[in-house]
Amino acid sequence: MNHYPALQLVHADGILTEALLDGCRLPLTQRERSLLNNLAREPGKVLLRDVLMEQHEMTDHELYNQIYRLRKKIGRHYVEQVGGRSGCGAGAGSGYRLSGLQVEWVEVRAG
Repeated sequence: MNHYPALQLVHADGILTEALLDGCRLPLTQRERSLLNNLAREPGKVLLRDVLMEQHEMTDHELYNQIYRLRKKIGRHYVEQVGGRSGCGAGAGSGYRLSGLQVEWVEVRAG
């Protein structure tokens, strides 16, 4: 049986306030938490770069840098890049997906 590390996403009133990886708090910025929240909604599903850029109001360069920082904090192998970075040709339709983690959603009351 495979053991996947637990990624706990703590929400207060629907907003991701904290993320823990196997019980250890991840020091994420608001943008990183927002990206992680999107990726964790359907682990394994590829979210297209264009969609992420639009949802988070980022340029390609900003998204690339935010994903780079998120991967450094959570683990490169958990946030996979799918396809190339280029927006045309072979890289068209590329994006990112969360994999290798057991995602747990925790809702708490804002206090």
